[in-house]
Amino acid sequence: MNAVHGSIIENLQQIEIIYEETIDAFKKDRTNTGDSREVTVSQFIASFFPMIIK
Repeated sequence: MNAVHGSIIENLQQIEIIYEETIDAFKKDRTNTGDSREVTVSQFIASFFPMIIK
């Protein structure tokens, strides 16, 4: 596996983690649903271009 292929796989795994189903404990409590997995759109894009966007 080369570095490009490895990087694509790693980023796809991050997307899968971010967009998985909400945990049952957070479904009823709408005010405290945020967790450490949430990222902004700019953080998501920056993960693909770390040297360009800071």
